[in-house]
Amino acid sequence: MSSQTPTLAVAVVAAAASVAAVSGLHLPPRLRGQRGPYARQLGKTMRVIGSTTATYTDAESDVQAQDPPQTVPFLKELVGETSVPGVPTREYDHVYATIYEIGGPVTEVLSFMVNKKMALVPHVGVRVYGMEWFYSNRIEHEPVEVMDKMLEGMPSVTFDLGRATLSKEEVEEWIESVNDEWVAETYDVFNRNCNNFGILMASEISEGGIPEPYGQATIETMTKLLDNLPNWRKEMGLHFMTKITRLIVSSWGRATRDKKEITARNLDLAKADADTKTGGMSQRKRTTSTELSAVAVLTAVAEDTTEIIACDNSFGPSMIGKGAQLPSVRDLKKVEDKADSPFAEALLAIDSTGTIRRRLWTKADFMHIHAITGTYFLALGMAWLLYSHVVGFQNPEQMMGTTGPFLASLLLTGLGNALSAIPMSRFSSDKMFDFEDLKANGFTIGGTGLTCMSLWVAWWFSGSYPDALEPLNTAFFFLWAAICVGSTANWEYMLQQNFENSTGKARRGKFGKQTQDEMNKKALLYRIASWPNLTQLMFISSIPLGGREWVGSMTDTWPMQMIPMYHYGLVSAIGYALSMLAETLRDRKLIDLQTDLMLLIFGFLIPIVSVVVDSVTYGDAITINPLDYWVIFAGANSWVVG
Repeated sequence: MSSQTPTLAVAVVAAAASVAAVSGLHLPPRLRGQRGPYARQLGKTMRVIGSTTATYTDAESDVQAQDPPQTVPFLKELVGETSVPGVPTREYDHVYATIYEIGGPVTEVLSFMVNKKMALVPHVGVRVYGMEWFYSNRIEHEPVEVMDKMLEGMPSVTFDLGRATLSKEEVEEWIESVNDEWVAETYDVFNRNCNNFGILMASEISEGGIPEPYGQATIETMTKLLDNLPNWRKEMGLHFMTKITRLIVSSWGRATRDKKEITARNLDLAKADADTKTGGMSQRKRTTSTELSAVAVLTAVAEDTTEIIACDNSFGPSMIGKGAQLPSVRDLKKVEDKADSPFAEALLAIDSTGTIRRRLWTKADFMHIHAITGTYFLALGMAWLLYSHVVGFQNPEQMMGTTGPFLASLLLTGLGNALSAIPMSRFSSDKMFDFEDLKANGFTIGGTGLTCMSLWVAWWFSGSYPDALEPLNTAFFFLWAAICVGSTANWEYMLQQNFENSTGKARRGKFGKQTQDEMNKKALLYRIASWPNLTQLMFISSIPLGGREWVGSMTDTWPMQMIPMYHYGLVSAIGYALSMLAETLRDRKLIDLQTDLMLLIFGFLIPIVSVVVDSVTYGDAITINPLDYWVIFAGANSWVVG
């Protein structure tokens, strides 16, 4: 709200002034260029991005002293009352809605322009879990203590709406679900402003929202702003004011960038000094998430090449200046890379709104290696698969080539795509290979690990696998076994956590509660992604157990057998890469759970379908019956070693 606090007031009066100028209305001399303590306060009220931790002490949690009634001048004109009840000591999990008077002298100016006495130029902020949320040219949030310092002295009333009906994570999920609806392009000074958003959010995360008549009266302050004007001026105001205020709202943040950073630095240094003097914070502190690390991004990358596209509510603390931390990977996932690129232009061609590009073409992907190799591997890999089956069907007696520069490039780009996912696989933690981050495990173990396993299988059956690596086959097998077992255990644990969260107290809110259908889909999703991998171990064990002798005896009986073997390895790698792409698209809010599940099922089935097509194509020249050729089932055959 720091940017929004002066924004609405300045935007409204600027737009109204434009209407006044067109209609011949002149401001009285006493209001021109007025500067006073309140105006200076407005000028100081900028949006702050800095390192902040909201601390809740034992005394604040346990003491419930009733504050005196809240009395502010605008209440009488707004709802005909002189005071509202005081708010008890703030509770971390309670929802607090505050109506601010952000106009100051602007309120008087605006009253003159619209020919009616205005109680206030209102702004609504909603506080919960140590953060205050608000709408300016996008949905923003700041730590409570930052807002308290910035808005000190501004007339306001606060309502305690009771305990939040959503958990902290569910609040963040709700914000993400409406994020694209509350942007600069949708701002309307009359009907879609900070007040509309604040009242909507309060109703979504609390039992009853802002009590009436306060909520409706606040909304009507702006919706009925022009009611006392002649129709011709009212129509002109409706036409021009929203356009002008939208422009002002969009540009205000950029215009105040330096002051914001200075304020953030001052607050940060003051906090660090206070922590040093007190020997650190209370052990019972609650660390709140902020947009903190975004400032490191903004100061490190030129403004014209980046854009913060969403709020990441799990950012860690960051310092500005000499103590600055590098932006975390989780922060960089929210920063679009606007540099020109054919790949980026292709994303714009797919989606002219730019949403896909903003959410996929980000600074988290170093040199966009993951995106480029993934496009090459998936697109050309699927094209080659289709081509190989068509050619095989036309020439079933001709052995398909499994080596060559193109196929080698597929294996290498597949490997590059798998490995480049590791640095970006950070969700609840910003540490690489933090095994407590279960979602990251799904990407690193389940995605990268299983893709590499399948690429290794394809390489081994291609005929180009070097003899020098044959002694390592057993070690590779145990590595793949650990990956298969680990990914299965991780997905099962995630499923159990989802079930507990769905039925537990923390997920009983009206937004966050998962339906049984959603839980069933997640169960299917996780288990398709995990349990079938264990069956592959029985097949892959044939490589260290049988070796090249096994291959020689097998091809004597089924001369085309290497074709389905190679197909299975390469297409399995494509399937795993596709399933990880689906998870990424869902994580970036580009597809829903249903679509993710369908893509995962497709990725699971394509290697099976490919092998079945080979069976139809090559007939008796191959076998797809595991009992015929898996070493663990055909141990009596002469080609089994030992």
